[in-house]
Amino acid sequence: MATRGTTAAGISRRERLVRSAAILFRAHGYEHVSVENICAAAGVTGPALYRHFKSKQDILVTVVEEPILVLLQFARATREKYGSSPETLDRLMKNHINHMLDGTGALEIFSREQESLPQEKMSELRRNMVEYVQIWTESIAVTCNVDLETARVLTYALTNAINSLPNYRRTLDKEQVRAILWRMCQTIVQADWPATVEDAAPAGQ
Repeated sequence: MATRGTTAAGISRRERLVRSAAILFRAHGYEHVSVENICAAAGVTGPALYRHFKSKQDILVTVVEEPILVLLQFARATREKYGSSPETLDRLMKNHINHMLDGTGALEIFSREQESLPQEKMSELRRNMVEYVQIWTESIAVTCNVDLETARVLTYALTNAINSLPNYRRTLDKEQVRAILWRMCQTIVQADWPATVEDAAPAGQ
């Protein structure tokens, strides 16, 4: 028997609400989703929702904040264990791919719905994202033997390519997509990159 507040599948009502809201926000946009829509999708009543969240905006904050924190905490722990090393970068790439393929699309929602988030929360989320990008950048700089500016460009190229996958209308199964993304990441970081941004400029420019 499920415990109070938990479904028979072992998912709490709060988690079901967050998952349902994420699906609806991605599909229709925050402004076009009501609290009633979220409750109906999650199979809970209005009073049950308000036991966990103060408002629809509070749900949006949770939808984007918790996955970003999970990514950042993983990145911090990995850097703590392996430093800014190729091992760290391998783990960051694999974790980011898994997050995008298996997660709720939080980064896509965050990108689209920034104006709907409280300003103080936006500042905190941006700080977390900046720190996350910096951990990637430092690991890429070491792994690819490039300067930090080149490494930052590679970081954004890799993460943005992976982040675009929620918009992919799949003809391949998830494991095939995962394998392609991993090969792409390996190919990029193993390429013979110029050591500095200036060295990367095309001849004659």
